[in-house]
Amino acid sequence: MKISRKLSLLSIGLCALTLILCGALFLLTVYRRSLDSVRDNAQTLLSYVAASYEIAVEEPGERPALVERSRLQFLFRQFETGDARWQLTYGGETLYNDSGLALDRLLDGRDEAYLSVGAKRLYAAKAQAGTCTLYVLSDCSPVFFELQGLTRLFALIGGGAFLLIAVLTPLLTRALLSPLKELERAARRIAGGDYQTPVAVKHNDEIASLGRSFEQMRQSVQAHLLRVTEVAEERKLLLGALTHELKTPLTSIVGYSEALEKLNLSPAQQRESIAFLHRESRRLESLTQKLMRLITLSDGERIDCVPLGGEQLDAIVRPLLQAASEKSGSAADLDLSGFRAAGDADLLCTVLTNLYDNAASAGAKTVRITGSGNRLTVADDGSGIPEAALARVTEPFFRADKARSRTGGHAGLGLALVRQIVQLHRGTLTIETSPGRGTTVTVTVGDRNETESLPDAADFVTARVVS
Repeated sequence: MKISRKLSLLSIGLCALTLILCGALFLLTVYRRSLDSVRDNAQTLLSYVAASYEIAVEEPGERPALVERSRLQFLFRQFETGDARWQLTYGGETLYNDSGLALDRLLDGRDEAYLSVGAKRLYAAKAQAGTCTLYVLSDCSPVFFELQGLTRLFALIGGGAFLLIAVLTPLLTRALLSPLKELERAARRIAGGDYQTPVAVKHNDEIASLGRSFEQMRQSVQAHLLRVTEVAEERKLLLGALTHELKTPLTSIVGYSEALEKLNLSPAQQRESIAFLHRESRRLESLTQKLMRLITLSDGERIDCVPLGGEQLDAIVRPLLQAASEKSGSAADLDLSGFRAAGDADLLCTVLTNLYDNAASAGAKTVRITGSGNRLTVADDGSGIPEAALARVTEPFFRADKARSRTGGHAGLGLALVRQIVQLHRGTLTIETSPGRGTTVTVTVGDRNETESLPDAADFVTARVVS
C-alpha cells in the first residue's frame, strides 16, 4: 500500500474518531446540564412551596383529625404549582395527589430520584412542610427529546464533515507528498546516470530540506564523476605522451645495440655507441622515475607536513645542486636561511632540483635559490619562456623548446611534478618570465597537512610575462 493511501486512511480514521469523541462529549454535557436544569427548577419550586405552605398551616389550635386534614388539603390547593405535579401526605395519608403516581413509594425513602415510568423520564423529590410531607414530580422527557434531536443533527453534520474529510484528505495528502515523488524521480534519474538535471526544491519545510540535500548529493556526484573523467582523460593523454616519449630513445637504443652486435665498428665508434646507449638509458631511467612519482602524487598520496627550517632543507638540497652544477655548468647560488614553513623536506627538495634543472636546460649561467618565510624563489638568467607556451608549461610532457629539451634529456615532467607537489602543500606557484632575460619561479608553501580534493592548475598557478 502506498504511503499516500496509508496517510489518507490514518488521517480519515483519526478525524472520524475525533468527531465521534467530540460529539459524544458534547451531547453528554448538554444532557447533564439539561437534567441539572430540571432538577434545580424542581428543587427551587419545592423549597418555595414547602416554606410557604409551612407558614400557611401554622395557625394554632386543637382540631379534630378530619377537620385538620380538610384544612391542610384546602390550604394546599391555594398554591399555584405551575407544570409540576404534587403529592401531599399527612400522618401517612395522602391528602393531595395530581401526579397519578404514588411518589412516596417510588422514592422509597430517598429525598430525590430520576424515575422511568413507561416511556417517560421523571424527576421526583420530597421536602418537609411542618407536619406534612410534600412531593414534587417534574417531567424530564423534553430533555431526552431535545437530546435525540441534537444527536440526529450532529450525525447529519458529522456525516457531512466526514465525507468532506474523506474527499479532501487524499487530495491534500497527494499534494503534500508530491515533492517526495519528485525526489523519487530525481533519484531514478541519478541512478540512471543523469547528473545534469537539478533537483527542484520548493517551499521551506522538511521535505524541501531533504530536496536540498538531494541536490547537494547530485552536485557532489556530478563533480566527482567529472573529476574521475578528467583524471581518466589525463591518464589517457599521459599514457599516449609516455608512449611517444619512450619511442625515440627506445628506437635509438635498439638501433645502436644492433649496430654493436652486427657491425664491425672501430673502437672509437664502439665507445661512442656505448656512451649514447648509456645516455639514453639514463634518460629513460630519469623519465620513468619522474613519471612514477607524478602518478603516485596524482593518486592522492598523503604527505606529512612538519615544521621545516631553511638549514634542514639546505643540508638536503645543497649536495644535489653542487653535483648538478658541475655537470650542467650553471652556478647554483643557494640561500635558504630565512625559510620557515611546514612541509615535506624530500618533496620540497624535488621542487628545487627540478626548477634548477629547468633553469639549467634554458641556458642559465647562474641560478639563484632563496627562501624567506614560507616562500621559495628560483631565479635564473636563462632564455626565458615564450609567451605562447607560458600557460602550458606545467602540463606533463609539454616542452617550450622541444629540440633543446630532447637533446638535453628532458621530457617536460619537471614543472608538472613541481605543480603536483605544490598542490599537496596547499601552496601557490607563480612563474614570471622575460624572454631572453630569464625566469623567476616563486613557490609559496601552505601549512596544512591534509590532502583534500585538489584544484585545477589554474586555481593556484600564476604566470605572467615581464617585458
